[in-house]
Amino acid sequence: MGDAVRSVPGPVRHGSALALAAGGVVAVIAAAAPLAGSVDAALPTSASPEARLAAEAVPAPAIPTQREAPVVEMTALADAARIAGEHATAEVERKKEEAAAEASAAEDRAKQALAGRTLQTSSGSTSCGMSTASLGAVKPWVSDAVEFLGCQFGRPQTLGVGSRGNASDHPSGLAADFMVGKASGDAIADCALQNMQSLGISYVIWQQQINYGSGWQAMEDRGSPTANHEDHVHVSFESSAPSGRPATC
Repeated sequence: MGDAVRSVPGPVRHGSALALAAGGVVAVIAAAAPLAGSVDAALPTSASPEARLAAEAVPAPAIPTQREAPVVEMTALADAARIAGEHATAEVERKKEEAAAEASAAEDRAKQALAGRTLQTSSGSTSCGMSTASLGAVKPWVSDAVEFLGCQFGRPQTLGVGSRGNASDHPSGLAADFMVGKASGDAIADCALQNMQSLGISYVIWQQQINYGSGWQAMEDRGSPTANHEDHVHVSFESSAPSGRPATC
């Protein structure tokens, strides 16, 4: 039997028949099925021991191994993405800064254009040769408004930049005082309120009262006619230049 086993060819191809001589008897085994697991599963239970031994000698087909995908350097990709994001953020910030600088420059140009100009109304120029030198370094639109109001009401004495003991717009050049009596003061205060938007006025104080454009409100007694604004009209202005033409009063 040993010679019979040795005579069986080595590898048996898929679909071929397996023949074995055993004691003068030729045993034919059905076409070999693809091996899956064990030899016992591939042979019928009636196969002789010699047939099983021959089948065990057949090598199992080699199972191809899957090639591993090339390793991607994730750290390099992450660094590249981070750098690209930083560049995009820097570009956005740069554009924002440029836009803000341009807006600021446009505002400065507008203010410079207003500096020293004479306000115009529908009836023509409001200039009367009134000097505003006593105002000091007030904002250009403050100087223009003082000239506009002063020329209509007898060119009164005016004050501008100066220190004050309480909170005030005078130190920043956004306020002016008209030193007048009761009649002229009433007229100046009313005209200022009529032209709040076109002159850039934020509020008016006169005769111990303050008006933000919606009516007069009483103020506390500060102890003296000057502190109570009984001898001058105080006019405060917005921090940006106005646009438009005031109406004569």
